[in-house]
Amino acid sequence: MKGIIKKKVLITGALGQDGIIISKILKKQNYSVIGLIKKNDKVKIQGVKYFVNNLKNSHKLKYLIKKISPNYLIHFASVNNSFHNPKNNDYKKLYLDNILISKNIINLIIENNKNTKIVFIGSSQMFSLPKKNIIDEKTKFKSSHYYGKYKIFIHNYLMKLKKKYKLNATSLILFNHDSKFRNKKFLLPRLVNAFKKKNKRFIEEIYNENIKADLSHAEDICNAIALCLKSKRNSDKLILSSNKITSINDIIIYLMNKTKLKINFKKRIKKNKNFLIGKNIKAISSLRWKIKKSIYKAVDEIFLSS
Repeated sequence: MKGIIKKKVLITGALGQDGIIISKILKKQNYSVIGLIKKNDKVKIQGVKYFVNNLKNSHKLKYLIKKISPNYLIHFASVNNSFHNPKNNDYKKLYLDNILISKNIINLIIENNKNTKIVFIGSSQMFSLPKKNIIDEKTKFKSSHYYGKYKIFIHNYLMKLKKKYKLNATSLILFNHDSKFRNKKFLLPRLVNAFKKKNKRFIEEIYNENIKADLSHAEDICNAIALCLKSKRNSDKLILSSNKITSINDIIIYLMNKTKLKINFKKRIKKNKNFLIGKNIKAISSLRWKIKKSIYKAVDEIFLSS
């Protein structure tokens, strides 16, 4: 309807998997969506305004935020050193760069308007493996991984600012999730590609590792993020996950049946207890969130799109 002012959502890392999916969801919900991106890309969502901006540059970023004046910030943008090969293995530099970027965007959003709702996107890498493999909102953060350490630092930083300025802010702890928009460096796209190229050696290597993980369809995770924008509850953190374990070996069997590729696994597979389950009960109840798609749906979508 004419005359209605749309709520503006600013998304950092807007052309990553989650940035793309949440942009589509929010456009359908009649938000005005603005994406901050690192560089121009051909893959853009129709109706989303994009700005190329170096998030380390406070001066330019300040001008842009003042111009946009968003009602919401969803902060995805960061570099995960698991999928990055810095010179001299300088992971600490990536850690410090991620902190600088996040502090810049959060500080400038608060400076522009303390009423802006801030949603910081955390990661399951913020946790170490507990005795019972179960993670919930009461589990203490602990990580030996630079990416996990960065996420912990910014979560704590945001919570201090939240208390100081009485901000409407939360952090969402995302467990593993995939879709056809997933970066090709991640496991499921690599696995699908191996089946398409009949790379039995790689498939056998993954099968023998016996990997298990809490896996969700990325669209379900992004639906929860969209619900968080509307929620009047101001939680310190919410876990978004499937709340169950999926065996990658089961996905391999599924792809074998799908492609009719025959593989005789000869080696004994490893006994693997190195996995985390995210307890999503609080998110489901507080956001009225429903999980609608399985990880196998994501596998099918990746297969068709690759």
